[in-house]
Amino acid sequence: MKKKYYKIIIFILFLILILFYFKYKGNTTTLNDKIVNGIIYAEQLEHLSGLGLLDSQHIHADYKVFIEGKEINMSYPELQAPEWGSAEFWRTSGFSRFVHMHPGENQSGVIHIHAIGVRLGMFFRVIGGSLNHSCISFPELIQKQESVEQTYCSDSDNILQVLVNGEKIINPDSYLFHDLDRILISYGKISQTNEQMKSVGYQACIHSENCDE
Repeated sequence: MKKKYYKIIIFILFLILILFYFKYKGNTTTLNDKIVNGIIYAEQLEHLSGLGLLDSQHIHADYKVFIEGKEINMSYPELQAPEWGSAEFWRTSGFSRFVHMHPGENQSGVIHIHAIGVRLGMFFRVIGGSLNHSCISFPELIQKQESVEQTYCSDSDNILQVLVNGEKIINPDSYLFHDLDRILISYGKISQTNEQMKSVGYQACIHSENCDE
């Protein structure tokens, strides 16, 4: 009797193991399908947007923004990303993993670019603003903290100019970042831009580990 009882128990345990096996196998298949679909999606998105995969490059650029002669602080904590690679970096939303700023020493005015194909206009869009050949718009945070209007456009009194390494660019929205770029975005009098360009920092080279001795 006991022998028969044990056989029944063993048979039931065997059935449970089979059920767990197929359930685990099904979950693994589903997970694998999701991973494959994610890779395909990323590749298709790359082709459509012109962006490379995340971390397909890691370069840095210095920049400053001036409105009618006033330097605008763009380094508020709310506009910055957590440390690259940290758990908070992957868990936190509200910033772009492809292009962003970081808090910390030698970080003020430094843009971090983590993919091939990232453009200057993309950076402004991800922080809540915009930039094109004639207008610059600021996110609400900058408007409040820096006492600026939402949008400034070139007119008869003031001109929006974007200089990269001292050279004026015509369409800043589509400008493709290069390592160690020094970018000036200035709305105001043309006569002010030379001095403003000189004030753009040289801190990007620290993060790219490519500073001149």
